[in-house]
Amino acid sequence: MIAPTWHRDNAEGLVERLSQAVAHHLWPLLCPRSSMSAFDKNEPLRLLAHSLDFWLPYADVVVQRRVQALGRVPFENEEQRRDQEQLQRAVDQELHADARRPCYGGQVWSGEEDALDAAEEVVEVADEHGRLRGLLDAIQSNRVQDDFSPRWSFLKEDFERKVYRKRSKWKVTFVELDDTLPVHAPDVEVDVERRLLWQLFFTTLNERERRVIICLRNGSTTATEIAAELGYANHSPISKALGILRRRARRYFQ
Repeated sequence: MIAPTWHRDNAEGLVERLSQAVAHHLWPLLCPRSSMSAFDKNEPLRLLAHSLDFWLPYADVVVQRRVQALGRVPFENEEQRRDQEQLQRAVDQELHADARRPCYGGQVWSGEEDALDAAEEVVEVADEHGRLRGLLDAIQSNRVQDDFSPRWSFLKEDFERKVYRKRSKWKVTFVELDDTLPVHAPDVEVDVERRLLWQLFFTTLNERERRVIICLRNGSTTATEIAAELGYANHSPISKALGILRRRARRYFQ
């Protein structure tokens, strides 16, 4: 006799497939102006759309509301009523909660139109309990060029229109530097000159080299750590970048 293998074979990748299905279903409600393919796979909104940990609790709330709307099964006889009252007293004493009759069985939603209504309810509940609109506003307000894929989209066009000037020949990039505590050196003028020299050297670097330098300043000291921080699959491109930076710094400061 051959044991059934459905569970083992289908469990692999089940969470990933469910995550993709949820993201595909909810994306038009989160970003109606652009398709998901217009963004990089690590863009915050795509990560949010795929996050089952974020969406499933709110989907459960919608399911419970719809099931409760079907109504509850009535008592069939007085014995069931007395049992319910006895259970209610016990639950109220221990848990301070209500013991209710089971709901009628039925479909939570049926058909494409009803599923869309349910999805809209999930988004509303996520905004009610999880501040979804605040998250979306924060994501939209803090996008960078790397968030977009090579594909054109309205949002990408809007972003580039705000960031780039048509007559400017300078490429604008975003970097983040942690604030550091002031250092009281014996010779303040020397310290200021060193800071200025460092800033001038920083302007000669390209975007990837700047990100590597920022990681170094933030405490990531190995190529593996920096690669993980910047999302590379391995440390090879970081090792090459570090070698180039060492040679460039040596020429610049000498």
